[in-house]
Amino acid sequence: MPPLVNEANAENINARRLAEIVDRYTCDAKDSLLAAKIAQSIYANISRRQDVQFKVGDFVYLSTSNQCREYTHGSDGHVAKFMPCFDGPYKITKVFPEKSTYTLLMPNSPNVSPTFHALQLCRFIPNDTSLFPLQELKQPQSIETDDREEWLVDRILDEKRGRKGREFLVRYCEYGAKEDWWLPLRDVDELEALDVWLALKESEALMNASACKTPMTTLRRCSPCGVQLLEGGRV
Repeated sequence: MPPLVNEANAENINARRLAEIVDRYTCDAKDSLLAAKIAQSIYANISRRQDVQFKVGDFVYLSTSNQCREYTHGSDGHVAKFMPCFDGPYKITKVFPEKSTYTLLMPNSPNVSPTFHALQLCRFIPNDTSLFPLQELKQPQSIETDDREEWLVDRILDEKRGRKGREFLVRYCEYGAKEDWWLPLRDVDELEALDVWLALKESEALMNASACKTPMTTLRRCSPCGVQLLEGGRV
């Protein structure tokens, strides 16, 4: 009966030794790469700042590095060279410390995801009126009526239809664009600014309707040289 296992010859022994050597070298290379990565991370973390910790209720500035297109297209006078570095301040409503992300209150940007990484945020430091009294803008005080605070409305800037009905972008008296707020119809239905806004929209609609009703001009050939004249207009 022949043997079940063939005797190892010199070629098989050499191939096995070569495979063991390659495997050992491969493990040494992996260990060296892992040690290099650990060393690089240690030295990189030395010059890397610690994540700034925020809490709910804090006010922060938001970096505008990802808002260049919105800034330049927002107005004819806006250019990227003079774009501000930060926007805000915004109030933090939710914190996710395990991911270093924070959710901001951005009522005037409903189409923007309000969650940002800590690297895009900068702590808001309010002005010290004792050191810099002229840097503080005087804001009008609120009016208390029926156990709630109200502010004077200057005008309505825009209108949109949300999930709960019509909403209006309100500009408050003596406040800037940062304090503009979207309010539902029930909060502005008794304001004089709403009457002015509706009258303006109605006048614009009438102007557009009258422009659409102008008679269409027709073309006719009146000379052998091919000059075409408009019957109701200019050459």
